[in-house]
Formats: sequence, C-alpha cells, structure tokens
Amino acid sequence: MSVSSVGTSLESLCHPRPSSEGFCEATKNVALATLNECRFHCSKARTLIRHGLQGLPSEYMDPKTDAYDWKEGCRGLCLMVDGLFGPREILEPQRQRFVERSTDLDIKLPQVPFNGNCAVAIAVEPILKMVLDYQSRFPSNPICLIGVSNGGRIVAELELALRRYPSVVKVSTIAGALLGTRLVDNLMRTGLTPLVLDPVLQEELQYGSANALDRLERQREDLPEGVVRHFTYYVAAQETHIFPFTSSMPDIGKGEDVRVIQGQTHCSLSYAIAEEQVDDCLSWIATASSPT
Repeated sequence: MSVSSVGTSLESLCHPRPSSEGFCEATKNVALATLNECRFHCSKARTLIRHGLQGLPSEYMDPKTDAYDWKEGCRGLCLMVDGLFGPREILEPQRQRFVERSTDLDIKLPQVPFNGNCAVAIAVEPILKMVLDYQSRFPSNPICLIGVSNGGRIVAELELALRRYPSVVKVSTIAGALLGTRLVDNLMRTGLTPLVLDPVLQEELQYGSANALDRLERQREDLPEGVVRHFTYYVAAQETHIFPFTSSMPDIGKGEDVRVIQGQTHCSLSYAIAEEQVDDCLSWIATASSPT
C-alpha cells in the first residue's frame, strides 16, 4: 500500500503491534512504567544539578558556534539528538556509555535550534552542516544517529540527506515522533497549542501529517548505490506522549529492527535502554563496512 493511498489507515503503514496482554500483566506493566517514570525524573534532576555545578561535558556542543573538533584517526561518528524542549541530559546515559566503551569515536550531542520548537527543516540545518563536514572528512567512516522523540524526526531527515552520498549510517530512534502524535491533534482542539508550539511544528506533529507522510515516502525509496543503512526503533509500550505508539515504528521496508519495551514510558525509555542501545551501535560500527 502506498503512502498516498492509505486514507485514514495510518497504522497499516507501521509494524504490527505486539500481542495484547492479559489484564494482570497490563496492570503490572502500567505500575512498573509509573515507577520508572519517577526514577527517570530523579536521575535526570541529579544530572542537571551535576552539569550546573561542573559544566557540560565536551560532547555537548552548539553546531552553530562551536568548532567541530573531529578526532584524527576516529573510526566513526555517534550523534545524539534530544526531543522537543530537551534537555539533552535525556541522552546522558548514552553519552556516558559511549565514552566509557570507546575512545576512538566522535561523540556529539548538538544543541537543536529553538530547542526543537520549529519546523524540522530549521532544526536539521546546522546539525546537517556538521554531519556533512564529518562525512566529507571521513567518507568511509560509519555514522550512528540516535534521536529521541522529536529528535527521531531530525535524525530521519539527516539520514535522508546523507543518501545523496555513498555512506554507511545506522539510525536508532527512541520513542520517535515519526508519524506525529494524536496528542497534538487533541491539544489543538483546546486552542492553546499556539501558546506552546511553533505554528509549523504544530502542523508537522499532527498524527499522519503531510510532513510525516512525505518523509515516509522518501524513506521507502530504494537506496542509491553505495548507500548502506540499518534502522532500529525502540518503542515504549506504556507510551505517554506518542499516540498511537505505532507512530514510533513506521514500516519503511528496510528490515527495521523493532523493539517494543514493556514497563517504560515516553521519558523513561531512553534511560532504560541506554546500555543496550549503545552496545548495539558499537557492535554495528565494529562490523559496518563502507560502500565501495
């Protein structure tokens, strides 16, 4: 089924939901998700306080103003993009894991323009400039793009832009707002959305928006010669922001690895899967071969 002909059957564009849980199992997972949400906010608060006292790690940077400072002899780039309004600390466990496990990778957590509260094209622009600089300097190196929530849309656009060049890229999204969310649709009915969201972003984040479907159409196109891709979706079964949660796992026909995690919410998912996600990315980097 083509994107242009689906009408309202948007879930048909996504990977299937996992089997339904029994009542007891569902209740247990909701309770666990609530507990994990509380744990997440406590951990994030500690990280924010530490960064406030000690300053941000060097991997946190602004691509508009900071030098890229690529490592000579590096074997890959790991770029992580936070969600709408941030903070980047939501990806701090991933940063720490990368730093602990590898010294020969370039690791970047770029500041997103307007904290993501803008059209995705505006959010992507300075980050893409940085990624293309890396690609031009190290054309044979693999690139791993991690995006959480709205950052999932950003890394999806980065991946598409890199298809113009021979490139080896892994995209690993966490609760990505890839097809938008009905949460925005519902908020728009209150009339308060313009007080919070940029008007263009408001349109883009509606479930099944023209922006989302256009991106999906482009993602489904055949890969050009010399372009190698791997996609992993991490999805929270007890999602609190992306409705339906299948919006985080669109079927783009590229052999995506879909991992639906029980007992986690939209926010807590990032911390919960940090070690697994980073180890998966490092394993991929170790085996990725550049196109010839």
